[in-house]
Amino acid sequence: MKTTYRLTLFTLLYSLFLAFALLPTATATHIVGGELEMVHLGGNRYRIGLNKYFDDVNGNPDAIYPTAIIGIFSKATNQQRLRVELPLRSNNLVPYTQPLCAIGDLKVRHIYYSLEVTLDPNSFAEPAGYYMVWERCCRNNIIDNIIDPQFAGQTMYLEFPPLVRNGGRFLNSSPAIFPPLSDYACVNQPFFFDFSGTDADGDELRYSLVAPLSGNSSFSDPRPEPSPAPYPTVQFIGGIGVGNMIPGSPPLQISNSGILSVTASQTGLYVFAVLIEEFRNGQKIGEVRRDYQLLVIDCPTANAPEARYKSNDSPNFYTEGTVLEFEAGEDNCGKLFITDIDVNSQIKVRALPVNFDDAGGILQQTIGTVNGAGDVLTIDACFPKCPNPSGEPYIVDFVIEDNSCAVPLMDTVRVLVNIVVPPNLPPTIITDAVFDPVTQCYEATVKIGELLTVEVTGDDQNDDIISLSALGDLPAGSNFTGGKGAPPSKALLRGSRLVMP
Repeated sequence: MKTTYRLTLFTLLYSLFLAFALLPTATATHIVGGELEMVHLGGNRYRIGLNKYFDDVNGNPDAIYPTAIIGIFSKATNQQRLRVELPLRSNNLVPYTQPLCAIGDLKVRHIYYSLEVTLDPNSFAEPAGYYMVWERCCRNNIIDNIIDPQFAGQTMYLEFPPLVRNGGRFLNSSPAIFPPLSDYACVNQPFFFDFSGTDADGDELRYSLVAPLSGNSSFSDPRPEPSPAPYPTVQFIGGIGVGNMIPGSPPLQISNSGILSVTASQTGLYVFAVLIEEFRNGQKIGEVRRDYQLLVIDCPTANAPEARYKSNDSPNFYTEGTVLEFEAGEDNCGKLFITDIDVNSQIKVRALPVNFDDAGGILQQTIGTVNGAGDVLTIDACFPKCPNPSGEPYIVDFVIEDNSCAVPLMDTVRVLVNIVVPPNLPPTIITDAVFDPVTQCYEATVKIGELLTVEVTGDDQNDDIISLSALGDLPAGSNFTGGKGAPPSKALLRGSRLVMP
């Protein structure tokens, strides 16, 4: 009995050890990231949504719940004002920017929860506004830039303004954050990704990097009811902070237009967060955080394409910053010369207008191939024939991308072009009548009984369309066949036979 008891106790303790050892893996949700949204649909109707991005390789499908619980709180008092349970709406894989670059270690799934709700504006009228949250534990246990990631929670956070302001309805939708990221970065190679959003109300969006929120979920309570602020952030490992959440040269950063960039110095899986603040008439009205992670791996070395521009009437390549001048109405064309030392580089070219609305038609070709060092791809680029309505030179960014993995490497050439309108000179008139300097008139002599025909020719040095017509009273029995057209333009003054009494 004693031996049996010890064996049973040993077995029980060993089983408990295994259970606790495996708990972090079983509990970890492997959520890659996500963000909340609040969309005004009309009247008092809103759609509240949660975009959740899930690690489809390492994640546990049991962590994908059929609903997501959202809490809405007062910013002034931190009192909960509404609890919303969002049903699952869709579950799809996120495509790679370059599908041919897909790797088996990285697949991201977009899981979307949403619900249409009716909000009484008078119940959400506090001047300080409101915030909503969703909390869940735990993160991927292989994240490299935070301490104990398998015990760190996630909190998706959104702020929105009051629904009533200055005695009237205040209508607003949160920024739509597009697109999700399913790419990886390569160590010691530049990485770029468009993390920008759009705003249905035309509000200004400002971007910055912030520490991801850990929140109040825990290993023992992985799916808690939403709790009020404040929310603790993740704990970074030594030497890591918001300024270098992905270390590199440069480290992870985000531009004013929402472009993420980094040249990572070491491999690993890194979590980060982007804050998108929403401004209307210079005043902040809301914000949304996107929590995400990026995988950095060791890749074959890739090289970015290089491009230069040269106008057809110049023997030299364009120097960035100078202003080219073309004459209005002419074929204001040039060529992009594109090289790439990597073999069989597939090239895509875009013309982006900087200070005007539409760059369509500037590029005569948008794709091509460069077959390594010594090969050059040339693409024609023709600028508008009329001046920029703003009066400024046209500013165009030619963006050249290759098909490098994990994401395309690129080069950008900015070209400034001024379309010059030559002085508008007056049209001229030529006729076979004789000019009398005394009378300042053209005169023609006709004999009695003869038919008089005078030819009039209009011309224009600017090649403008001209018209010919007669002013005043014509002699009785005569007519002038005027007209309109490109110069030179001719017309005839004919008179009938004159009969003297």
